Parts: sequence; C-alpha cells; structure tokens
Amino acid sequence: MHNFRQFLGTTTEIRFASGKKNVTAIFGTNGAGKTAILNAFTWTLYDSTTRGFLFPEQITNKAALRQAKPGDIVESWVEIKFDHLGNKYVLRKTHRAIRTKNEGEAVSQDNDVKTLQWAGEDGQWRTENSIADVIGRMLPVDLHTYFFFDGERIERLVQPTKEEQADIANATRKLMGIEVLERASRHLGSSKKTLEKELEAIGDPETVKLLQEKTEIELVIHGQNVRVAELSRNLGGHRARREELEKRLRELHEVRSIQERRDQLNRDREARKTALIQTGQDLSNLVSSRGYSVFIEPASVSYRNLIEGLRQRGELPAGIKRQFVDDLLSAGNCICARSLKEDVAPEARSAVELWKSRAGLADVEEKAQRMGGEVKQLEIGIEEFWKLLHQYEQRRTADRKEVARIEDELEGISEKLRNSPKEQVSGLEEELKKTQRAVEADVLEQATCNATIKQQQHRLTEIEHEIARHKGNEARQQLAQRRVNAAYETLSRIEESRARFETMLKAALLKKVRRLFDTVSYTPYVPDITDGYALRLLESAGGAPLPVAASQGESQILSLCFIGAMIDLSREYHARKEKLPGPDSSIYPLVMDSPFGSLGPTYRHQVAEHISVLADQVVVMATNTQWRGEVEESLQGRLGNAYILQYFSPKESVQKETIDVGGQTFDLIKQSPGEYEYTQVEEVGHA
Repeated sequence: MHNFRQFLGTTTEIRFASGKKNVTAIFGTNGAGKTAILNAFTWTLYDSTTRGFLFPEQITNKAALRQAKPGDIVESWVEIKFDHLGNKYVLRKTHRAIRTKNEGEAVSQDNDVKTLQWAGEDGQWRTENSIADVIGRMLPVDLHTYFFFDGERIERLVQPTKEEQADIANATRKLMGIEVLERASRHLGSSKKTLEKELEAIGDPETVKLLQEKTEIELVIHGQNVRVAELSRNLGGHRARREELEKRLRELHEVRSIQERRDQLNRDREARKTALIQTGQDLSNLVSSRGYSVFIEPASVSYRNLIEGLRQRGELPAGIKRQFVDDLLSAGNCICARSLKEDVAPEARSAVELWKSRAGLADVEEKAQRMGGEVKQLEIGIEEFWKLLHQYEQRRTADRKEVARIEDELEGISEKLRNSPKEQVSGLEEELKKTQRAVEADVLEQATCNATIKQQQHRLTEIEHEIARHKGNEARQQLAQRRVNAAYETLSRIEESRARFETMLKAALLKKVRRLFDTVSYTPYVPDITDGYALRLLESAGGAPLPVAASQGESQILSLCFIGAMIDLSREYHARKEKLPGPDSSIYPLVMDSPFGSLGPTYRHQVAEHISVLADQVVVMATNTQWRGEVEESLQGRLGNAYILQYFSPKESVQKETIDVGGQTFDLIKQSPGEYEYTQVEEVGHA
C-alpha cells in the first residue's frame, strides 16, 4: 500500500502464508489500520468498502496531503499480487488527490485508475482490459463479503435486514451455483427483446465518421509501436547492466559461490518454464486428438449390455443358420430321417419351424465378434488417454512446484546479499534488484502497448468490414429469432433442474453447518437455514423446534460455520470431480478483521482451533487483547507469517503498547518523529 489511509509512504510487502502453516496474523491497536487493510482488498478488487470503513471517499493519507504543496497531486495506491489456475496476476488501483490551499484537504482528480497484468506459464506479461469480468469469474462481487469480512459485524448473516437478507440469498445462490441456472432462465427469457432492440439500432454506417476513427486509430498504433521500440532498447540496456552486475558479484571472492548458485538456479528456472510450455502443448495436442474417446465410453457399455442380453437369451452364438432350417422344411425330412411334411407329422414340422426364430443371427454374430475387438481397442485407448493426461498433469504440477521452490531460493539469496555487512556486496545486490525491477516494469509496459496495438488493429478490421456486415443484418435477425425460440423451449427444463439442484445442495449445506456448529458450540441448539438462506438457531427440547434469540457470540460462531460449510461443500464436489456450476470456492482465502472480539474464552479457543481449516489461506487481524491467551495457544502451530501495525502518535506523552510474537516483544505504539500520525507495517515472524 502507498499513502493509503493510515499508511504513510509505501508499506512493507505483506506476504500471506499457505500450506500447513496457512495463517497470517496482523496485529495492531484500535485505529492502527486493521480495517483499512481489509478495505484495501475490497476497494481494489471491487470498488467497495465495509460499513466500518468511515469516510470511504478519503483514501489519501492525511500526513501525505499536509506535506504536499497546494496544487500538488498526491497518489495513493494498493497493489495485490496473487496466483490463480497457474497464472500470476498483479492488480493495482491508484487514487489521485490534489492538495488544496486548506491544509490537509484535497479534491479527487478524475476517476481512480485500475490496471491488471497477468502472466501464464510462458512468463510473458499481458494487460487485461476487462478487469471486472476477470475478477468476477474468480470471486464474484456479491460473494466477496463472505471472504473479506468485519468480524465485529459478521453476525448480520444471522440478524439481517430485509435488504441484507436478499443480498445474502443472492450471494449464496451464486456461490452454490444455483444463481447460474437462475440467470440462464432470466437471460433466455429476455433474449428475444434484447436481440430485437439491437437489430432495430442497426443502420447504414456513417462513412466519414468511420474514416476519421480509422485515422485516429492508425495514429495510436504508430505511437504504440514507437514506444515498443523504445522499450526494447531500454530492455537491452537493463539486461546488459544486469549481466554486468552479476559478473561483478561473481568476481567477489566472498560471494562467488552464492552468485554461481544463483546463475545455476536461473538456468534451472528457465529450463523448467520451457518444460512447462512444452507440457502445455503436449496436453493440448492430447486433448484435441484423443479427447473425444472419453465420450465413447457410454456407447461401449451400451454395446456390451446389448451383446450380453443376446447371449443370455440364447440368440448368440447363432448355432444354426436360417437357410439350413428352410432346406429341411423344403425337403420334408429332418436330419434324423423323420418326416416333416404337414400332412404326415404336423407337430414335428411346427417344432422345426420354431428354430427359424432362433436362427438367422450368424451375420450378427460375425459382426459382434469383429466389433467386439474394435470396442476393446477403444476402451484401451480411453485408459491410455486418462493415463497420459494424468502423467502430463503430474509433470506440470512438479514443474510448477520446482519453479516456486527455485524462486523462493533465489529470493533468499537476494535477501542474504542485500543484508551483507560488506557495503560493496549489498550495494551491488541492491542495484541488481533495481535493475531487475526495471526489466519487469519495461516488460509489463511492453505487454500493455502490444495489447493496445492488438485491440486497435481489431477495431480497424471491424471498421473495414462494417458495411459488409450490414448486408447480413437480415440473416442475423433470422438467426437471432431461431435462437430465442430454442431458448424458450429450454426454460422449463432449466427451472426443473434448478429446483432439484437447490434442494440437494441446501440439504448438504445444512448438514455441514450443523456438524461444524456442533463441533465448536457447547450449546444444545441446532442451526437452521431458512428459504431465504438466513441463519437461525432452533431449540427442540420438550416439543417442536422453536427459534432461539442467539447471542452475539453464537451469531458470530454460526456465521463462521456457514462460511466454512460452503467452502467445504465446494471442496467435496471438486474432489469428486463433480464441478459446481458456480465459482470454485475451494481455493478462496479468508480475510478477517477482529473475528474474536465478541467471543468468550471457550468460543475463542474453539474458533481458533478450526479457523485454519476453513480456507487455504487465512488472514487474521487482531488487537493484542484479542490475540492473547486462547487464540495464541490454538494458532501457535499454524501461524505462518506475522506483521504488526506500528502506530506513530504525535502526542508527547504517548502510552506505549507492546505485543509478544515468537518470544520477542514489539512496540505497537511509538512516538512520531514529527507532527503527523501515521502507521507502518513491520514483519515480525514467518514460517
């Protein structure tokens, strides 16, 4: 974060723990910035803030504004780096404020700027223009309050207003996948009207306007190409400088072995990344060439059932041919020399005629034998396909893990060199780090320029084909009408599927909520989920279940159980390969501001015991008093990274407050060196 609310300047990068020790703790006094960090997520990802985030329009740090001159622009930004489905993402949102003549006041400049860069396994950075859509596919906006929540206000899941209850119901349906079906029904029902409006708006293109736009686009493309060429030259210089610095480190006797190790790690990383790209191509070729085979399996099973039915009825093997029976009847004699003439032995003739219904399948038997071998080969091919697919996935997973391990070791080497007591070593490493950042920045900007060029070239193509496309309007209208008619036919089936799916998932969700609540709570109450997906507690002693007026602590416990149950339900479906139609919540983090504030000792212990299994990454923000005792003891073996928010107070007689983390004592409140109050982030422990 940079100049964001309480945080003056650029903060230390906060890294979130994962794996077995997946809890990250952030400690701070009241007002130090815990809620600001929670809202740094929601403000950046969703342009949203929580209820506890007062004056949400005041983003820029007050001290930074007071230090600026009237008319100066003061930037505030938050940058979030994360991984998703093998891709790396860097999301940044920037707010600009202009310092006014009145000290400490500001007016916002234009709209906030948001950028999203991402890189796949090939390591090439690209710019994403549809930021809201990309973030929405990972975690939709109306679901984010489940995963970034204010612990002191989480009980709204149990005690919602009518408006909040509607929001909770919609968000829950979306997370469970039901909202996808509901949206399908709504969209299908309105498709005809939408298409008609779109087609009504289609008219002859304004040629002059299109030519002007084309000229402007060509100027933009030219400017971007010039900038790409400049960046290429800059990159060449930066990379040459990087090689020179690495060579100088190599020449220093005391760090030569370390630098040589880093050189080897860099070569290993590039080799692994090349292997990842090759595996991705192999996987794509496998699916495109043999992926069809997995859809043949039901037909294979059906074929085998058909043949087995013929065998059980005695129709296979064929035994005798129909022609043989016809010859016997025509000759009037059986193979045992008995007469088969109608007037002599009618009963014998009828018995032989019955064989005509059983005979005649010799051709079927021949084809069944031939097809049986072909079906067997297809089944073997299916097994080989899954085996190869599994091997490629294992290889890709292993390469990803190795790349991550190498990058961790490289970061450790860099940290060690930067902290070297020898100024020459630390200075070279710091300059090397700056050069690497410059390389990354140029690569990112180059990707942005290339994306702009591609987008503008696409628009050029659209302009050139605008008139030609106009000729196809009538055909497009007919196609749209056929699509709408087909959509209406599916509405009833979608609605039936939605009702069944919702009933099934709601029952599974309630079962998990009750199991979690029974584990955490010592009360005899039983959780229930209403038709509107609101939570409540029931007490069934002595008769029919009746609602219970839940305490704030019980409401908070019940809300946490609800969130944990939804994540667990998604994990189960994911493990069984029954992918939920909604987003994959099995990989979501939980970011919680003061989740223990209203809990008693027993509940604090129980929640802390189970909190680390609710999600793959858990971020807990707490005060000293909220952390001490039961929470600290329960999370001691699961705490990965820890940070403190040091609040600097301008008061002369500031009362100090400390916290013990990992056997060390740290100050939470310090005397400000100037007249301003602000907060800094300091790392105090890591796994």
